[in-house]
Parts: sequence; C-alpha cells; structure tokens
Amino acid sequence: MLWYVLACMAWGFAKASVLGAHRAPGSHFLGGFGLPELAEELEYRVVMERGLGQRMLGVNPAAARLAQAALFGLAHPGLEVDAAVGGFVYSKAFDQHGLLGAVASHVAHNAGVWLGSSSK
Repeated sequence: MLWYVLACMAWGFAKASVLGAHRAPGSHFLGGFGLPELAEELEYRVVMERGLGQRMLGVNPAAARLAQAALFGLAHPGLEVDAAVGGFVYSKAFDQHGLLGAVASHVAHNAGVWLGSSSK
C-alpha cells in the first residue's frame, strides 16, 4: 500500500508543480479527514465497479474497471483523462489493499496536488 500512497502523492505533486494543476481544496484531506475520498471510493469502486458492473450486470472485472474509471474521469471536469487514470489506479489499490488502500492513495494524490500548488 505504501507504494500506491507514495506514487499517488508524487503524481499529484508533479501535476501541480510542473503542469500547473489547480490546488485541491484543503477540505479534501485536511478538514474532511479523508471523508470526501472515502465517499468517492465507495461510490466508484464498491457501488459502480463491483456492485453494478460486476455483480448486477455481469461485466468482466477489467471492463468494469475501465467503465468506472471513465465515469470517474467525467465527474472531474477539465481533468477527465488524468482523473480516469486516477480511477484506474485507485481501483488497482482497492484490489490489492481494500478500501483503505484506495482511500489512502486518493488522499495522498489530493495532498500532493495541494502541496505542489503551495510550493509556487
């Protein structure tokens, strides 16, 4: 899980400091204590990918992962491709480390964006 957390934080930091991504709201990981990320992970990984995609519709796991990643990207206007990659990575973290791994990776990414934006 540590690899996902460190990689996601570095990705967020690089995206903000090098590519100029906008600062994520501090409430995403400071005031929210990870609750916004938890809500998104439950919605996309647990409900959409696992529940709706795999169990209810019988979609194979790889296709369900790609579909939820695309939807995750579309839910983040202006960052569709980047967010879709994030949705894919958080799904892999979910597979290997459960909900905690997905949430920790997501929080780390948002923290990286916030720190990278702060360093300017």
